[in-house]
Amino acid sequence: MVTLTLVLIVIMILTFCSTIYFSIVSRRKGANALLSRSYMNLSMGILFAALSIHLFTFKLPILGKIFTTLILLIGVINVYYSFKMKQLANQQMQQK
Repeated sequence: MVTLTLVLIVIMILTFCSTIYFSIVSRRKGANALLSRSYMNLSMGILFAALSIHLFTFKLPILGKIFTTLILLIGVINVYYSFKMKQLANQQMQQK
């Protein structure tokens, strides 16, 4: 259990740093900005998923479990839209 907690904390720290990095990089214009935004969404989705898995290891009341499930759902949605955005960026790069 301690190993899982440490792995999740390391994942959260790394994805938080990559989210900040890709957020700064995505301020540029063009298809590269769209690609950076997709990586930012992917990082955020993994961050939210790791956070929710970490929270599931605690003994929570029903309301806490509902909020944790919502965080997991937001993470999955971010991962889904990051793949959609990456496809769109690849299409834009091929058109140029």
